[in-house]
Amino acid sequence: MEIASVQETVTVTGESPVVDTKSAALGTSFGKELLDAILSARDPWVILATTTVSS
Repeated sequence: MEIASVQETVTVTGESPVVDTKSAALGTSFGKELLDAILSARDPWVILATTTVSS
């Protein structure tokens, strides 16, 4: 039995995102719903208390 060789070729293509080089402004808005949905507690008991379990 002889050892056979394997040859593969992978081609990766992509585009660079459009960047506005004339403006250094960066901004975003967070709504109340999003801020309420983010768990801010690091205590696992608080996280468990805010989790609902349905059976």
